[in-house]
Amino acid sequence: MALKDDIAVQEKLPSWIVYSVILLCILPWVLNQFGITFESANIPFDFHANQNSLIDHRFLTFKGPFTHALLEWGAFSLAILTCFMAFTNYAIKKDPATPIIGVALLCAGLMDAFHTLAAIRLIEASAPNKDLIPFTWALCRLFNSIICVIGVGIFLNRKKSEITNHGPKFIMSISLVFLVIAYSTITICATSSSLPQTQFPGAMITRPWDVYPFFIFIVGAFFFYKFYRKFPSSFSHALIVSTVPDLATQVYMALGSSALFDNAFNIAHFLKIIAYAVPFTGLCYDYIYTNKRAVEADRIKSEFLASMSHEIRTPMNAIIGFSNELSEKQLKQDEQEEMIELIKDSSLGLLRIINDVLDFSKIESDKLTLEVIQFELRRTIEQTMFIIDHQLSSRKITLKLNFDESTPQAIEGDPGRIRQVLLNLLSNSAKFTRNGEISVSVYPETRGNELYIHFKVKDTGIGMSEAEQKTIFQRFTQADQSTTRKYGGTGLGLAISKNISLMMGGDIKVHSEKGVGSTFHFWIKTKEVNYNDLLEQVDEIKQEEESFKLSPINILLVEDNVVNQKLAMRILKRMGHEPDLAENGFEAIEAVHKKKYDIIFMDLQMPEMGGLEATAKILDSQELDSFPTIVAMSANVFKEDIDACVAVGMKGFIPKPIMKEKILEVLTRIHHNKMGIAS
Repeated sequence: MALKDDIAVQEKLPSWIVYSVILLCILPWVLNQFGITFESANIPFDFHANQNSLIDHRFLTFKGPFTHALLEWGAFSLAILTCFMAFTNYAIKKDPATPIIGVALLCAGLMDAFHTLAAIRLIEASAPNKDLIPFTWALCRLFNSIICVIGVGIFLNRKKSEITNHGPKFIMSISLVFLVIAYSTITICATSSSLPQTQFPGAMITRPWDVYPFFIFIVGAFFFYKFYRKFPSSFSHALIVSTVPDLATQVYMALGSSALFDNAFNIAHFLKIIAYAVPFTGLCYDYIYTNKRAVEADRIKSEFLASMSHEIRTPMNAIIGFSNELSEKQLKQDEQEEMIELIKDSSLGLLRIINDVLDFSKIESDKLTLEVIQFELRRTIEQTMFIIDHQLSSRKITLKLNFDESTPQAIEGDPGRIRQVLLNLLSNSAKFTRNGEISVSVYPETRGNELYIHFKVKDTGIGMSEAEQKTIFQRFTQADQSTTRKYGGTGLGLAISKNISLMMGGDIKVHSEKGVGSTFHFWIKTKEVNYNDLLEQVDEIKQEEESFKLSPINILLVEDNVVNQKLAMRILKRMGHEPDLAENGFEAIEAVHKKKYDIIFMDLQMPEMGGLEATAKILDSQELDSFPTIVAMSANVFKEDIDACVAVGMKGFIPKPIMKEKILEVLTRIHHNKMGIAS
């Protein structure tokens, strides 16, 4: 079974456990119908019996209290184990809801422990047993039902992100409140010399106080169901199942028990143990399933790393091999150009692999972000298709674009992410299509007042079976291992595309037939913008860009790596600038006090002083008349790294490897902003 399908099964208790719990609740009543009773008979004590008989009589006389103590202590022991397992679960999953519910069950267990110890007089209590035992039982059940509902209710109206942010302090605070309530209740019961009557033999409802917990447990079942829908797991499912023995317990006591230690009394105490055992069982299954998932995830990641090693070595082989070939002096001009093109393509392929891994990591940590800008849709699509068309130039495959006339020319969204999804789908089609046609169709859809753009990528490739289509969007997944061996790929592209589509308010689907081909559909939610206004902005930016290219500015490059220094200096010089160089933060600070710079390109990780510290010191300096614009240039591309750059006052970020287009884009944007032009 696939991991995803297996997880769906693991979000609830096995059916046989649920049916067993229901059977255990009904079985005592069935056995009663056949004359089997669970009453602890009250045998009068015979003071005139011989010595040996007196000992037996003592045990028989105390059979009821002993049975009661064993049953109650069993319930308390399970409450302790459940709380322990709940905190073990928290240590693994960091979900604060589980330990808080575990503490609620422990507090209910503590009430049971007091009820037991007070009944057999191991702790002092003022009231007589005939009132103390039934009253503390009713109070314990009332406390149990209320505190569990409160424990679950705390989390029902909170978002998952809010809940996971609660740490140990929150858990300990709530736990302390629960324990104080439990202790206060116990103290009141222990010190009260007279307690209200809770048992009425001969009445239809012999224990009316047990009716209140019955209805609270019904409310609890509704709360537990909502909790399970929001946080599906074996434990949350077990809470629902536990209401069955809880309700049965209240029925036996309220309608059947008229005396201490009678048939219904003992059955109810036994079913209370079952009610404690069910959540404990749910936590055990959660632990088992979590371990299985971890093992499966390790296996999948090991396969992924093996695949990644192959995928990285393939372009690296081309880069290293052709670089060595270029060192040969007898190569013809056309051979050199071909090798340079192959090295460039292999480098871009390697960069795509790295970007896939980084994007997937961002998705896993919920840190992938989208930008919202105005752009020309058709041009973005055509640029993406040009990349694939270049790859298909030597193959018998036709690439077509069907751009519906009613589709807006200019829209609002993230063109980079749209290009990424489209490129992933086109790359897949190109990889699995030997001959025939690959087409891209684009047309608008209106849903209510919302505008969606529908992209359809259709190919005449090898196709997929229905089983393969169900797993194709899962991470680290391809149709099968032979696909990886034959066609390559990390198995991340479609999983990333799925998440990006969802983030853009749409989705991605596939329809395929083995041996015929595949059709991928993806949608994005967007807004149409005025195309003419966009063209005017583009023309204005182009004019500024041209004038900017002809205007050299003072640039300082702060970089410790020699290769990166040479590359960045070469790119900037070809743009018409004469940049200065500093190799660490200290040299950068010295440089800005000697010369006025317009822009500083700052690496983050350098010896002696890093880029963040250097930026903070430069922008905090009292000796400078004006401050340069500082732009980060780093291989650290996670959101927290970019946020740290913004926090110290940097105005841009260029990810490594350094690309000429990225440098030009940042320089142009900074220049536009200085000129008062929005870009």
